[in-house]
Amino acid sequence: MFVIDAIPLSRGLPSGTLSYRSKKRLPPGTLAYVPLRSKHVPALVVGVSSVVESKASLKAAGFALRGGELKAVGALPESIIAAARETAEYHAAPLGAALSALLKDALPSELPDSFSEGSGFSERFLENTYVQRLETYREIANAERARGKATLVVAPTVIEAERLFSALKDEASACITGSLTGKRREAAFLSAVRAKGIVVATPAFSWLPIEALGAIIIERPSASGYVFPKRPYLDMREALRALAKQRKLHLAYGDFPLPLELRPKPDAAFAKASLAPAALIDPREEQKESGFAAVPKEMLDAVARTHGAGGRSVILAVRKGYGSAVICRDCGNLVRDERGVPLSLASAGKTKIFRSADGLTKTDADALCATCGSWNLLPLGVGVERVAEEIERALPKAHIVRFDADRIKTAKAAKEAMQRMAEPGAIAVGTEMLLPFIDPAHPFDFAAIASADALLALPFWRARERLVRIGLMLRERAKAFQIATRIPEDRALAAVVDPENAGFFEEETALRKALSYPPFGHLLVFHAEGTKSRIDEAAAAIQDALAPLTTARLGNRAAQRGKLRLSIVAKIKSDAWPDTRLSAKLSELPPPVSVNLDPESIW
Repeated sequence: MFVIDAIPLSRGLPSGTLSYRSKKRLPPGTLAYVPLRSKHVPALVVGVSSVVESKASLKAAGFALRGGELKAVGALPESIIAAARETAEYHAAPLGAALSALLKDALPSELPDSFSEGSGFSERFLENTYVQRLETYREIANAERARGKATLVVAPTVIEAERLFSALKDEASACITGSLTGKRREAAFLSAVRAKGIVVATPAFSWLPIEALGAIIIERPSASGYVFPKRPYLDMREALRALAKQRKLHLAYGDFPLPLELRPKPDAAFAKASLAPAALIDPREEQKESGFAAVPKEMLDAVARTHGAGGRSVILAVRKGYGSAVICRDCGNLVRDERGVPLSLASAGKTKIFRSADGLTKTDADALCATCGSWNLLPLGVGVERVAEEIERALPKAHIVRFDADRIKTAKAAKEAMQRMAEPGAIAVGTEMLLPFIDPAHPFDFAAIASADALLALPFWRARERLVRIGLMLRERAKAFQIATRIPEDRALAAVVDPENAGFFEEETALRKALSYPPFGHLLVFHAEGTKSRIDEAAAAIQDALAPLTTARLGNRAAQRGKLRLSIVAKIKSDAWPDTRLSAKLSELPPPVSVNLDPESIW
């Protein structure tokens, strides 16, 4: 008789280790189905001992072990388990939580009998346009196929994964995304596990245990979709790197531009690329005469000309809603709700309302300033609704497609919007979430960013790099491009218009180095929500675990249901992380505390 320690790998189940009695010895790495809550769920065996060896601890335990036959369905190699340990340590997460997040959505009903290693770990950085990257991906896959190996291509969104699968269909074996369910999903899993061609997957399925894997390609690593939205907030780019190291695989990153952390020379200019002609528009003189407009006249004229010729246009705004912020003209303060959350102006049918970003606060547009009681409120910024309204006023017969979180809430809605955007003369107005849905192989005739300043004003430490990335992605997906700004001298804008100019990259690299931001350091950001006494207790536990590192506690913010939100930030040098001792201490912080490594926003 044996005692089996296993970690359940299913949603909504405990992420720690559970123990069972078993008649058979199941070695670590075995995938087995174990009884839990009246069900049998998949679990990974992480330890085994005989009942004799565990006799003392079993007697001292305040519970009885559950017994029965544990059905083994295969085993994972030590390389995958080692990669999970490395990933858990990097993210200061318990091993069980990391394993559950990595594998619970990526396990077929049967595992291969054996797994082969690759030909050696290496990294390759591909900073090219989408069409150029595709050709390189084919070259990598063909080289691996000649060795009898598969190539895994990971894309950040379902639409991008499906597009890659379609473009690489001659070499592709399977496409694994969340859109697959039931028998179709299981069939795709089994095909992918034994593939010798290309397997395309989204991040949630990228740890699928492929039998003969030779290379991993991470498409568009700058996308936020690689970071899991729930605890333990794993960054799948790091998890895939750990997997490539442990399985001795070739690893390639493809993007335009690559994140600064991945650029071999972060301060270098781009190589020459074929992009749409670009122009900067400074609307200040125009607005002195005509007043503020979300869409400058020159940009609006370009949209009108394109529409008149039957061409398609796309205009990006920074946020959904009408005005991204509202200020009081009398006291100059941002208008906030009772929780302290800033309000923006939005539309509700034919009327305007003030709304918080989380949607919990909605009030009519006759609201007063909470600071001074004034009615003299001014909406600022460029929201999607305002851009769409101005274009509709100028072109009342135009076919305008709104693409933001208010309108696009399901995959079906996104596909319907894509079909409407493909029609001649269509004008798409959306936020950054629109970009992955634009096929670079079928570019828009005209594209524009209505306000670069609104993007630069976002409270993210990557804001300027983000603007460059969005601008270049849009240029790559259009035949002509404009960007409006009141600060044309900013070097980030120069990088969008002239990416062969190294000024922005030199400036941003120097700034990151001075501040010890990535790639020269890491930001450890901690959050907790609760009453004031609870978050004070959490703050003490965080600071004790981090000692002697210096921490900065940001002001408490209002959260939902009357709770407060704690934010604490610490910096650590890039060559000092991961730290095994510190990571272990942070993984033991109480459940209300979340640990985030290098998040875009520290709030």
